[in-house]
Amino acid sequence: MWQGARIVTRDLLDRLNAVASDNINAIVQLQDFQVFTGHSYDRYSKMVDAGHLKESVTNARTNTSASSKDLSRQLIGYLDGELPLVCLYQIVAHFEAFFFDFLALLLLHNPHALSAKRQVTVGEVLEAAQYETLLERLIQAELAGLRYSSPADWFAFLRRIVNLDAIKDTDIARLAELKATRDVCIHNRGIANEIYLGKSGAQARVRAGEQLPVARAHTYESADFLREFIRGLADATIARLAPAT
Repeated sequence: MWQGARIVTRDLLDRLNAVASDNINAIVQLQDFQVFTGHSYDRYSKMVDAGHLKESVTNARTNTSASSKDLSRQLIGYLDGELPLVCLYQIVAHFEAFFFDFLALLLLHNPHALSAKRQVTVGEVLEAAQYETLLERLIQAELAGLRYSSPADWFAFLRRIVNLDAIKDTDIARLAELKATRDVCIHNRGIANEIYLGKSGAQARVRAGEQLPVARAHTYESADFLREFIRGLADATIARLAPAT
């Protein structure tokens, strides 16, 4: 493993760590957004119940008006409705951004892990002019196809680059269910279907035809899981590649 790669440098290890840290911080910011926004919704509702707020609110773009009591009910509904769902979309997106940026860095230093069958045209070679530019294009083409595969395929590809005992099948399965939840909420109004069941496997939380619950607690716990997963994956990779001292 890692045969034919360039020498692992401190710069590579630092960049791997930075990619992980940046996306962990982005997930932390989303957790703060969810909790602080939810706190504001709850506080507004309590102020209305106490009789301190009685004004109506109008959305000028949709011409929708709501009394303070109506708005209070809507905001409480957002706590376990739109708010955790929006945060779930984003935390999964940050994991995907981390993973594919992480793979790209690893491939830059071990291009032999690229598919041997991938071809380039003479025009692409001439247009790229420099080896690094051509390699970058090959990497992005490889990763573009991998994005549409399952998380199990993602990690099988990662193992071609660096073998990590720290990757647990249970974590990959949980990630797959999270992605499947995100996808079915976007494309099927959150109603589980056979595609969701196929992607989730034993981790599926409902049966086909049922509404997938995405409540506050689920998004909180999913964000914690992804933060720990990113950190663990980055630390294990860096430890595996770091030159012996």
